[in-house]
Amino acid sequence: MFDSAVSQYNPPAATPGGSRAETSRARRGAAPPMLPVSYLRPLCEIVAERGIEPRRLVERTRLTVAQLDQPQLRMRADEAAAMLRRAMELTGDAGLGIELGLRMQPTLHGCLGYALLSCASIGAALELMLRFAPMRQPFVGLRLAQDSEGIQLQLQDLKALGPLRGFWYESVMISLARVFGLLLGEPLVDCELWFDGPEPAHHAAYRGRLPRVRYGMPRMQLRLSAATLARRPLMADPVALRLALENCERERAMVGGGCVRQRVLAQMLERPGGNYPRAESVAARLCVSVRTLKRHLAEAGTSFRQLVEEARRAEALGLLTRPEIGMQEISERLGYQDPASFTRAFQRWSGQTPSQARQQLRARA
Repeated sequence: MFDSAVSQYNPPAATPGGSRAETSRARRGAAPPMLPVSYLRPLCEIVAERGIEPRRLVERTRLTVAQLDQPQLRMRADEAAAMLRRAMELTGDAGLGIELGLRMQPTLHGCLGYALLSCASIGAALELMLRFAPMRQPFVGLRLAQDSEGIQLQLQDLKALGPLRGFWYESVMISLARVFGLLLGEPLVDCELWFDGPEPAHHAAYRGRLPRVRYGMPRMQLRLSAATLARRPLMADPVALRLALENCERERAMVGGGCVRQRVLAQMLERPGGNYPRAESVAARLCVSVRTLKRHLAEAGTSFRQLVEEARRAEALGLLTRPEIGMQEISERLGYQDPASFTRAFQRWSGQTPSQARQQLRARA
């Protein structure tokens, strides 16, 4: 299943200082690190159970509690960190990372969660998690290593987490054990967790709810046996997996490449038929203002209107490859009043008529 030692995701290391690097990325049209707001939804449930108003968690961010229920919305990494610090401040509980990890559900991962549920084995689900890790969290790098006992999912810092390091690693590692266990219909997957620091005082309160845990180890890792890797999730379904992966790839095009042009274009292509989202809707999903979105697009050498035209052109080329669809239907699908309007637009994009393009596409096919 895995090559001898190495299947890994190794993003660039964090740049000391941070702010200049983020400014440079913004000038190139890239967004700062983002992660789904759904990951912090269970945190609201935890503080509410302890008599704290969830709205107090988002006081230092641009978000509202209601926005945490929007599965497609993403938040900046610094805002997520502010919520985590605020939760620890309000509760005085240093073990919140463990509690958060124990509340994690596959569906909180969105389309990736549905793909994990549909995988043919835990090993396949693990590889899938690794594959899409960059678009899910910006703090921790993942690497797979293999030996005679099984697989180790090794974790490494990508950013300086400061006082939140213990919180973040506890929540990430325990959530992985939780999610892989739920794929099998169990509270936790059979695994062993290694932490590189001393055992914290709050561990005793959670010991009975956790898998095997070892502290003071040389590295952070989740260890799985070969037998566990071969187990089949209860909802394994190759057709559902294929559909979920298509959505994962669309999401990666939107958030994983770091290019605002690609991310906006991916959102438009999610809604074919010329019914593309407005700039206000796209900006909201990217957690920026319309003005900021337009500025980033201008810095990337394009505009929102140009990307609408690019989306139409991409969709038109796809439809032209299907001989059973006539020009009238293509025009209607793309939102044009008649074939003549579509033809004029297509000539403006490509310098040829749709019929000429269709002939070329057929010849290439």
